[in-house]
Amino acid sequence: MTGVNSDCRKMEMLKHLGELTFYVRSMLMKIFEGFLQHKKGVLVSAEEYGSKADGLINQLTADVLSPAEGTGEEVDRTTVLQFLKSVEQIKYSAVKIGESVNSKIKDGVLFSDKAVTELKDVFDVVLDCLKNAGDLAVTGNKVIAGHLISRADLYNRVVMDYATEHEERLIRGICLPKSSIIYLTMMDSLKDILWNIKIIGKAFNK
Repeated sequence: MTGVNSDCRKMEMLKHLGELTFYVRSMLMKIFEGFLQHKKGVLVSAEEYGSKADGLINQLTADVLSPAEGTGEEVDRTTVLQFLKSVEQIKYSAVKIGESVNSKIKDGVLFSDKAVTELKDVFDVVLDCLKNAGDLAVTGNKVIAGHLISRADLYNRVVMDYATEHEERLIRGICLPKSSIIYLTMMDSLKDILWNIKIIGKAFNK
């Protein structure tokens, strides 16, 4: 029966890891919805998802560091702890993006169509990668891990290109300094998320 209980605990842990990525992904989705709709109220839902993520991170970290008697090596603690640390960093970056969106709405800052399109491009990839990261946590599939690593690398370069092009538009006077600061802060935070997604991929690709 001990083996059965251990398997059940492992399945429960993996299910919670998938649930955690759902909360953080939902948080980012709400933040971007607030950005597109220019509505501050949507950000409240994002904060609620963020609070759920915080609670689950604390719970899972405690579970991994202080496993129940007889759990043995039911999960790779190092991998799970790295996953939790990376998701916590992703959540922190999401908070920074939310603060930028809040400033944009509060001050009535407008973005060009090109800036919105570029942010949407990166957001879509980040959201897709987070969904894959949840699948990776549950399955441990190394094909998914490799996919996350390569896609994060690719879009890290895309973000850098977007930022450079935006700075050139700022120099030419096409973009306003206030909108530029918010745009670049959001892109920098999205780049941090991609970096942590890559770390998650590498943790499961050993």
